[in-house]
Amino acid sequence: DDDDGSGNWLWWLLLGALALAAIWWFFLRSPADADGGAVAAASTEAVASTAATGTGADLAAAPAEGSVAIPAGAGVTSELRDGKPVVKVYFDTGKTNVAPEFTPAAGGLKAYLDGQAGSKLTVSGFADPTGNAAQNAALSKRRAEAVQTQLVANGIPATAIELVKPAASTDATVEKSAARRVEVVVK
Repeated sequence: DDDDGSGNWLWWLLLGALALAAIWWFFLRSPADADGGAVAAASTEAVASTAATGTGADLAAAPAEGSVAIPAGAGVTSELRDGKPVVKVYFDTGKTNVAPEFTPAAGGLKAYLDGQAGSKLTVSGFADPTGNAAQNAALSKRRAEAVQTQLVANGIPATAIELVKPAASTDATVEKSAARRVEVVVK
């Protein structure tokens, strides 16, 4: 007989995993997990409620500026500056492609603007100091324009968006990955 019992542990492991899954399914999952449709409905209601109160979706709960980890390449962060949302869009070296994570942030900005009559957005582009200064300035502007295009595509009126050239579009005061950004600020 070749069965020395060495494979029996696999059956016990599988049985234990199934038992844990059953315990989670019946006792530990939240009511929201039980019905995906209810989660989607609750999410939609929360966003609608947020838009009505002007809190700006998840942006109102954003941490204070400077306390968020900056992505190494393309990415998006949301922070608060003077109690108002600031969304920073980061770019890969020499690129103007807006990260897909920007879409939910743009929705949050739209909700905030919808709830705050007279609010507008300023969009400013930055580049790292590597390379030619004139090319960096042009790259900063193209990045800001790309973000502006995405804001409009997400329902924010072009009249509510102002492109603002920063005093120094090349930011040598931070790491290069942090310098390659566009800042969208509520005014």
